[in-house]
Amino acid sequence: MKHKDDRVRLEMYTKKYWKDMTPKAKLTYFFDYYTWHTVIAIAALIIIISTIVSIVTHVDTDMYALYVGSCYIEGDQVDAMENDLSKYVTDLDGDKKNTPEITPIFLTKDSKGNSDSDYAMAMQQKLSVELASGSPFLFILSPEEYAHFKDIGLEFVNVKDVSDKAVDGVVVKKKDSKLAKMESFKAIPDDYLIGVSYMDYPASTSKKKLKMYENTIKTFKELIR
Repeated sequence: MKHKDDRVRLEMYTKKYWKDMTPKAKLTYFFDYYTWHTVIAIAALIIIISTIVSIVTHVDTDMYALYVGSCYIEGDQVDAMENDLSKYVTDLDGDKKNTPEITPIFLTKDSKGNSDSDYAMAMQQKLSVELASGSPFLFILSPEEYAHFKDIGLEFVNVKDVSDKAVDGVVVKKKDSKLAKMESFKAIPDDYLIGVSYMDYPASTSKKKLKMYENTIKTFKELIR
């Protein structure tokens, strides 16, 4: 009961003296008492809007690709890359559209090899979430990230019988693939590598995911032939 009385007295005090406060004092009061309320309200609003937009603009994806490297690419360029890549993607859901989805993850490091910003750390966490999803991915990787993936035990589909230029028999440099001839991929360094993550799915895996995995490998092989 005491807390309620205190709140009532605070509200009465605020109403009485609010009109006499300077703009600076009003701003200070707001941040002292309402910052977290505002942050929570904004966060809730963002979640609601994002959910609505996701529902309204939902597109069935036929293939997932992850771009991981330090070379920054703009959103418009990602759209162009998806458009060029779509020519090699198989329609998975019968909507007569070949729809790849490229998720760019930009990773930068300092001289000691550590993530040099909160943004880079957030990108690293995003990558971890994507990998944990269990989805099959066509990877477009910087040489550094490929080496890192090998170190942590991530395996790639073997394609040494498809391309004699396959590095370690599993990945191919962009310059040795059809991506090199696509205008939208010109900004990606020639030594970046493409490959498909090897997935050992259990028998309970959905047919759609298994088919996507099969189609992703098919797309990769078409790109490196």
